[in-house]
Amino acid sequence: DTFASSFWYLDEMATAARLGHKVYCRQTLVGGNYGLLDSHRSYEPNPDFYAATLWRHTMGTEVLSVLLDEANPHLRAYAHCATSAAGMDGDVVLLLLNLAYS
Repeated sequence: DTFASSFWYLDEMATAARLGHKVYCRQTLVGGNYGLLDSHRSYEPNPDFYAATLWRHTMGTEVLSVLLDEANPHLRAYAHCATSAAGMDGDVVLLLLNLAYS
């Protein structure tokens, strides 16, 4: 339920998409310590909810190849054609994640 977990969540969704998976299922919507909605605070959205919403509205199904310098193993880059629902036909969405602790 922290913003730091959203980096892991986005990395997992992007990796799954790059490997050809068409659907990513979250284990829980509500409950536990990792639900998209916090059942302890009137079902307020956790940060991962917003990450999933942004993914759904921007990242299309066409995955593009991105090459990075392997000198920094903590940096991740993913690119997708934008969703047509977002009105961004022909655009590319780039997701950059720095998974380093510092």
